[in-house]
This record gives sequence, C-alpha cells and structure tokens, in this order.
Amino acid sequence: MKKAYLIAVLICLAGGAVLPLQAMLNAKLGRSLGAPTWAGVVSATLSALLLLGVSLASSGLPSFAQSARQLPAGVWMGGLLGALYMFAAIYCVRTLGAAGMVSCTLLGQLLGALALDSSGLLSAPVGLTWQRLAGCSLTVQPCNQVRGDDLVAVRLIQYLMASSAVDTRRKVAISGMPHSAADNI
Repeated sequence: MKKAYLIAVLICLAGGAVLPLQAMLNAKLGRSLGAPTWAGVVSATLSALLLLGVSLASSGLPSFAQSARQLPAGVWMGGLLGALYMFAAIYCVRTLGAAGMVSCTLLGQLLGALALDSSGLLSAPVGLTWQRLAGCSLTVQPCNQVRGDDLVAVRLIQYLMASSAVDTRRKVAISGMPHSAADNI
C-alpha cells in the first residue's frame, strides 16, 4: 500500500470520526443559543477563520478575480451545501443520536454519490452496477439497527423508489406506506 494512500485513508477516518462529536457539540451550542442555525453560524465562522489562517500561512492569497471569471457559478455553492449538512446534523443528532445521525448521513452520502457517479454531472460517468447498488443497500439495515426502529430507512427507500416511478396523474400506493412518508420518519 502506498504511503500517500494510507495517509489519505487515515485522514478521512479521523475526519469522519470527529463528525458525530462536532454535531453533538453544535447541537448543545444550538440549544444554548436558542436555535440550531446559530450554532451553524458560530461553527462555520470558526471553521472559516481557521482555514483562512492555515491557507494564508501555507499558500498565500489566491487570485479570486481570475478564478471567479474562469469557473462556472455552480462551483461556488459548496459552502451552501456545507451549511445544509451542518444544519441537518445539528438538528437531527438530538432526535437520532450520534450513531443514528451518522448512519443515515452515510446512506444519504452513498445515494448521492451513486446519483452523481451515474449521471456524470461533475466528472466522467461511472456505471451503475448491481455490485455498487448492493454495496449501498448494505447501509439501509444499519440505519434501522442503530436507531432501533423497524424499517424506517427501508420505508424511505421504498417511498423514494416509488416516487421516481409515479405516474404524474396518480400516486402509486405502497403496501404499508402512509400517505406521507414523513408520518413514519
């Protein structure tokens, strides 16, 4: 195994390991500030200040004007998506617990990654194979096991699959599904 690969894996594992702690600390901060969004503001501001200092020390000032002209507008939305994730984690960790939040987030990440890969939206398309779908499906049951609820993630997947196959004139009924998927989630 190459050293660079091992270092990358260890950094990713460390980064992933602190996400539940970050969510729990931000949830506690959000309760004390009166809203999870304020905890997100504080966390994002501290993160930005730290990254600004590290970036200035290691790389100097970038040429924002040149980058802004050369890149499509959509690439600047990463911060918006980060804010969405941060809010979701801060809000949901109180209800799901740290392990439940992480397992549901992981399932969401895998589903999103499969959609991005198969569409080729930001890179070359990667085929959607049964092996990739099977690997992703292995995370559905841990969502249920960690939370201790029966079939919450399975019902959500069923709902999403049915929604994508819905005739525009009528909804497809799924056995055992409530009228709104939010009723069971």
